[in-house]
Amino acid sequence: MAIIDGGSTVGCGGSISGLAPGSHLASASEPLLVGGIPVLKGSGLKAVPASGMYIDELRISSIVRYGQGRYATPPKAFTPDNDTLGLYHFDEKSTEHYEDASPHQIPLVRVKKDTD
Repeated sequence: MAIIDGGSTVGCGGSISGLAPGSHLASASEPLLVGGIPVLKGSGLKAVPASGMYIDELRISSIVRYGQGRYATPPKAFTPDNDTLGLYHFDEKSTEHYEDASPHQIPLVRVKKDTD
């Protein structure tokens, strides 16, 4: 899922599956939630945790990388470029801490989120 200035785009398996107009961006002071459905504070909705999913690569970018419709699923690991803000390969053993392969070196820490 990519949040795109005032809307969101959801894609999986090489296809953009939906667009949602006019949502608010989360505050930079809030943690980035990966692997579940994040809910903005004050919305009255609960976060939905994900289970049974596998994330091999995570790239956080300052630009939109995929438009509507089909896109090519990358055949190999992502490499950082000037628009990469964070890049995580998840090649190492499952742990609580993952290193950023981008020049920004922002560590990713795995925590269990309370969904109540």
